[in-house]
Amino acid sequence: MSKAFESVFDVERPLHAVWEACRLPTDDGAPGCRIPGFPSLDGQPGCAATVIDSAPQQLLRVRKDDEPCAGTEIAIHLSPATAGGWPTRVSVRQSGFASWLLAAGDVVEAHWRHIVADFHLYLAHEVTVPGTVWGDIGAALRQTPIGLELADLTDRGLAARCDMQPGDVLLTMAGIRIHTIEQLWTVLALADSRRETAIAWVRDGRRMTANVAPG
Repeated sequence: MSKAFESVFDVERPLHAVWEACRLPTDDGAPGCRIPGFPSLDGQPGCAATVIDSAPQQLLRVRKDDEPCAGTEIAIHLSPATAGGWPTRVSVRQSGFASWLLAAGDVVEAHWRHIVADFHLYLAHEVTVPGTVWGDIGAALRQTPIGLELADLTDRGLAARCDMQPGDVLLTMAGIRIHTIEQLWTVLALADSRRETAIAWVRDGRRMTANVAPG
């Protein structure tokens, strides 16, 4: 059975308002719908999707039609969080990911958290924001208590160009201590691809360094 990601949160708005916000406004008669917060490569807010099942103010189940993660299923369940009907509880689940994508390790789960945050933002305030920049050092990453451990390096990726190896733990980039994938994304997004950046990691008790251009 393929892995699914799921999140549950409360929105301080009436159920009917949250239900209306689950789909971005579109022209009347337009096929399909767009789900806020979920990324698309077409430059528009939200992702394009086809409705599979819908029960007003209870369930919206769609198939994601565009990349990234085309073909995955997104299920959104709504219910009152209390007997008084307030706030609205939202459960969102995405499933059907390709095995090669899941092989990216904790990177995919970190990206999912950002997507859910953007989806939650729209349900609460009906504003959209640019999607998270998915920085890449050319390796699968695993979150550990001491930092990011590398695995499955890709040819000519940043990690390979530094002569890093699977099992190495990233320490710093551009002099900044990297604890999480989100921190790494931020540093990569701000790095000048034309200039070399200092990177440090640990291997078998030895601190190692290299200077390489991020691009």
